Amino acid sequence: MVARYHLNGVIMLKLDSEHVMLAGMKKLRITDADAFIKSIRSINNRVTIQAIDANFTAGKEHILSVLQQSMQAKKRGIMLSKRIEIDILLRLACTNQISKALEDVGLKDGINNVLVIAIGKFSDLRTVQKYLAKNCKLSNDVLKLSEKKMKLLSLHHKIGREEINACINDNRLASVLAERANLLW
Repeated sequence: MVARYHLNGVIMLKLDSEHVMLAGMKKLRITDADAFIKSIRSINNRVTIQAIDANFTAGKEHILSVLQQSMQAKKRGIMLSKRIEIDILLRLACTNQISKALEDVGLKDGINNVLVIAIGKFSDLRTVQKYLAKNCKLSNDVLKLSEKKMKLLSLHHKIGREEINACINDNRLASVLAERANLLW
């Protein structure tokens, strides 16, 4: 079951027994991507955090599908990696190669549309949310699937019109990417 609500610029989810926070940031200038991710992860060491290029997400449906896959894989002991944040990264990139996933969907030095995914207890997620709200301009608009993102993702993942048209969901691209992520091993 998925419970969703918005809280001070972030999306909070409860997937089964896990609390998840999605925080988007538009056109964030990053001078050192590694240092940026380390600084976010240092906010609260009880929270698992992944930060990615939001341009490689096909909407909330895509992110939610990947999160559910990763959490289910963790429960079953079949994750693509030993750490869930890496499993999420691999599934969002639709690859089982960490270096390729980082190259494709990882943050880069420069201006980025950022998605921070945090998993932990609600009170710990609030600590991260407050820090991000104080230090960054939050905007979940980066999660929306625009025509530009759709073209970028279709080209990047080599998804043809026929494959997209074979889906019956509203967000067909998210369905295709979620299916590809589910087939990784």
